[in-house]
Amino acid sequence: MSKRRKRPLSYSNVHRILTNPFYLSLFEYKGEIFQGKHPPIIEKDLFDKVQEILKFRSRPSLIKKHYFVFRGLISCAERGRQITAEIQKGHRYYHCGKKRDLCPQSRVFIREENLAQQIKEAILKVALDDRAFSYMMDELNREITLANAEKVHNRVSAEIKNQEIEEQLKRLLNLLVRRVISEEEYKREKAEFVNKKFDNLDGDNPDWDWHKRFKNFLTLAH
Repeated sequence: MSKRRKRPLSYSNVHRILTNPFYLSLFEYKGEIFQGKHPPIIEKDLFDKVQEILKFRSRPSLIKKHYFVFRGLISCAERGRQITAEIQKGHRYYHCGKKRDLCPQSRVFIREENLAQQIKEAILKVALDDRAFSYMMDELNREITLANAEKVHNRVSAEIKNQEIEEQLKRLLNLLVRRVISEEEYKREKAEFVNKKFDNLDGDNPDWDWHKRFKNFLTLAH
């Protein structure tokens, strides 16, 4: 909601906000990137994920009239063709979509609720028991503790590197003032240092996100 006009923000305004590096403590002026004095509001990892989502959603996509939960997830055991779905008399039915080289199962239809029950029964056969679940959760929590310690170490290392970059930027500016280097050289070198500092804002390893995903998997499997 815009405070000045008191009406919802336009899509272009929202897009400009989501792609603005200002929230990473950076800003651009005359094609040159500068380090801001304000602290970053969001983490670089989150900013990068938003850019990926925006890029993905900018691609044209087909609008589907109906949504089928299991379509695209199951294939026919007879011919390997993906199972398709359709609505008949208000109910969702699934069947083999093989049209050429007619599949014997193409005329076998199963209602969505019956298919869901079969899937549930199959999952229960491989579900984790209490003992296995407790053991795996203990191991995962131990791994998370080690990962958090590594996060702290990387954060401290990033701070030290950023301090070194600040010193290098000061020396670079001094060289420019003394006319030892040209303005073009200064801009080029400064951009490299700022990019390094920008990379240091992301002190976390994106692979660590697997801890959360795996914990959710264990919970579901249990």
